[in-house]
Amino acid sequence: MSPYQLQQELLAARLQLESQANQILSLEASLLARPPLPVDALSDEKDMLIAEQTKTIRELEIAVDGYEENLGEPLRKEDVEKEWSEKLEEEKKKSEKSERWAEEVAKALEKEKKVCRWITYELLGFY
Repeated sequence: MSPYQLQQELLAARLQLESQANQILSLEASLLARPPLPVDALSDEKDMLIAEQTKTIRELEIAVDGYEENLGEPLRKEDVEKEWSEKLEEEKKKSEKSERWAEEVAKALEKEKKVCRWITYELLGFY
């Protein structure tokens, strides 16, 4: 899987977690906003309230289950970080190797300049 795809998956998971957290907050707020049932309420009203609360509990459980499933995402992030830290080390080594090569080329260039100066001044007599 490419790094871009992993980033997209991570973003999607974060958005889903955020959505689920908002859903949980919304359901909790609506639950708190409900007026309590009076003691002298009819049996049908009590049954209706129990059914609504059962539905709300199921919705909360679904939201919590989805939230908990996505809590594993940081582990994937750690795997990605491990993979990319290895790649980063490889790139650092390549960069250091390139820098050493560039230094050698610069030294060789200086030697060539000295040779050219020597030829110009000593052999050709230009001062």
